[in-house]
Amino acid sequence: MEEIKLRAWDVKRECYFIPKKLDLENRDDGLPWVHDGSKFITDVILEQFIGRYDRNGNEIYKGDKYLISLGEGVESIDTVEWSETRAGFVGRTPAGTIYPIPWGKIEVVGNIHEDQEMVEEQWDGPENQQ
Repeated sequence: MEEIKLRAWDVKRECYFIPKKLDLENRDDGLPWVHDGSKFITDVILEQFIGRYDRNGNEIYKGDKYLISLGEGVESIDTVEWSETRAGFVGRTPAGTIYPIPWGKIEVVGNIHEDQEMVEEQWDGPENQQ
């Protein structure tokens, strides 16, 4: 059986950690208790490694923001999401268009939890392109 790899976003501390233990059964609201190595944390968002890597060899997780070249000098920062209708991970543009991600041609530049300004500093967006 293949191992499922997760990372957890601690909502209160605003940082990622690798869960050491999950308890999916002992909460009335159905949300997980996640152990960070020293204590259980309840206010977390779990994100799954999708089994793929970007062009720089970085792991790609659900919720990652990535840079993609659309050709002719046009680039976009899109988001990795799970699609129930496509039964797989897809890319979503800022305008909401969903498409199959062209693996090997993208570069992870952030995630949905980090400051958007930080992501934009790493990328020369359309407003700065000539």
